[in-house]
Amino acid sequence: MTVRQTSLLAYKEIKPELGARQRQVFEVILTHPGLCNREIAQILNLPINCVTGRCKELREHEPGVPPLVIEFGTKEYDGRKVLTYAVNPEGLKRLMKNDTRG
Repeated sequence: MTVRQTSLLAYKEIKPELGARQRQVFEVILTHPGLCNREIAQILNLPINCVTGRCKELREHEPGVPPLVIEFGTKEYDGRKVLTYAVNPEGLKRLMKNDTRG
């Protein structure tokens, strides 16, 4: 089983932890690592401002707690250097540990 397949299985367990728009953005990042905000917005057919805030929320974390999404790197997009995102495996593990559903 690949890392992506394992991540998808883990995601199915934790998705109730996320809001609806966060889930949409997270699903795109999970299945398409290395996208920027604008590319995510295009895939979801949403305005960019609906995506940037969700990416920020998914990257936020308390000190010592791994975030769910991390900055993957940078790339050129429309003549600009932009951030890209990927799912943080440590963040998935954290959410799986916090999942108290039976």
